[in-house]
This record gives sequence, C-alpha cells and structure tokens, in this order.
Amino acid sequence: MKGENSEDSLAVAHPSPQASASDVASTVVACGGMVIFAPSPVDLSRGEGLFDVFAPAIERLLAGGIKSSLIVLATDTEFARKQLNHAAASVLPNLVQKKENRNAKLLEDVFDSIEYVSTPGEVAAKLEAIDGCEPSTAAAAVAAEVDFFAPSFTSILSNKALAAARTLGPAARSALESATNDVQDKLKLSLLDKNFGDLCDVAVKKALQNIEISILSSGMAKQIRSQLQDELYSELGEIFDNQLELLRVVSFEDFRKRLSELRISPNLAQDMDGVVQKSIIEFNRAARNLIAKGAKTWSTVPARTA
Repeated sequence: MKGENSEDSLAVAHPSPQASASDVASTVVACGGMVIFAPSPVDLSRGEGLFDVFAPAIERLLAGGIKSSLIVLATDTEFARKQLNHAAASVLPNLVQKKENRNAKLLEDVFDSIEYVSTPGEVAAKLEAIDGCEPSTAAAAVAAEVDFFAPSFTSILSNKALAAARTLGPAARSALESATNDVQDKLKLSLLDKNFGDLCDVAVKKALQNIEISILSSGMAKQIRSQLQDELYSELGEIFDNQLELLRVVSFEDFRKRLSELRISPNLAQDMDGVVQKSIIEFNRAARNLIAKGAKTWSTVPARTA
C-alpha cells in the first residue's frame, strides 16, 4: 500500500491457505518481520491450533534476530491476548532459539511491538506508523518462496523479472530437496561424518548453482540468494542436530573406554582428570567441524550441556 508520498510504501504478503508452514515463515522474513495475524475464532475459543503455522515463522524471527512487529486482529482483543499468551507459553520454549533468546516465553519476548485491534480500519491506522521493507525487494523474495503472488505486486517488477521470480518457488523447493538428499546419501556410507560442516557447505553451494536468478536486478538477486541459502541451512539443521548427538554418544563411549584403561596408582585422580580434559578438548574440536561455515544458527551448546 502507498501513502500520499510515493516513496512511502509497505509490502504485505498474503500466503495462500494451502501454503506450507515453511512458506509462511519465509514470507514473514521476506516482508521484514511484519505480521498481521487474524486467528480463527474457533481456534481462539478452544485455545488450540493457534501456532500450527505461526510457530515456524516465530522460530525464523528468533533465529535471525529480525526487528519485528505483530498486529492481531480479533473481535475480543483482551480474550485474544489471553489465549495467545497462554498458548505461546507452551509453544515458545520448544522452538529452536539463539542463546540470547532462549528465555522467550511470551509473544512480547519475540516481537518488538504488538498491537491488538478489533477492526480492519484500526489495522490500516497501525500500518501507517510502521516502517516496512522495500516493496520490490520483498516482492521478489516472497515470489521465490510461495506460489501465490499478490496482484498488488505485479506493477512493482518488470514482466521479465516477475516471470523469473515466479519460477523461483519450485526451483527453491527443488534445491532444498537436492541439498538434503546429497547430504543424506553421503551419510549412508558413515552415520557420523566428522567433516559434516564441509559436506553441507558443498551441498548448499551446488544447490544454489542450479538456480538461475541473474535475470533479476543485482539487489534482488542478492536478497533472494541469501534467503534461499538460509533456508537450505535451516533444512539441514535437523541433520546437524542428529550428527551432534551421534558425536556426543561416540565421544562418551571413547571417554569411558579411556577411563577403563587407567591403572590404579597414586596418580589415578590426576590421570582421570587428564582423560576428562582431553575428551572435552577433542569433543569441542570435532563438534566445531560439524558446523557449516554458512550456517548462522547452528550451535554445539545444547550437546555440550547435555
């Protein structure tokens, strides 16, 4: 939407009802963390299903440290606030969060600003005070993730660029599948790959090379490539977690074996401490090798404290 000043614009994407949770999450990120949430009255009354699609978007916002705004549209705003916060209290602790966000338990811990309104007119009024991202950039980024393309965006891009952007959705999903399959095929040879990070970097680079986005302007191309790369590493993150757990198990078994080989002597306590310190150093070194250079949110902290 545009104000009286032609330079004042706001990008608002509306994913189709059939959009996946991943598509919705990517759309929220593409639009700079601006969310207008109109929960189902039925879900609100039951207090169930409120975060089925919303949770992945929140997880992406927490992981990326994105400045975000939420506008909730509901007839009874106080009841909506109560139900959403109650549901959030049980959902947020289970999301993957960066260390600094690990205590997020309420929506206020996720969004920089939250407004509860009861009419569409109030939504429009609130939007006027919000700084959105550049519409052309958001349009291209959204088109790369979802099949639905809002009619209001069609005048922002050239026909050639618009056609290219629309093809990126299926291409992006194909890239996700390709990278995941490449990594999983390699792991069939060995359940634990101590160079897992390098393996993922190669798989992501290969997947991105198969997507042609040079037809778009350089600014859009950079935005879309960065977003697709983050999505690829996000998909591979679950496999990374499994690798980290395998490494923890293998390292602990090796640690127990070393302890069992120690001989009883006056220096036993010192020898045991030496084994402990050596095992910790080796685990930390091996764990770092599991992290891909391009992954922004992977962390070995959970395994080290397990």
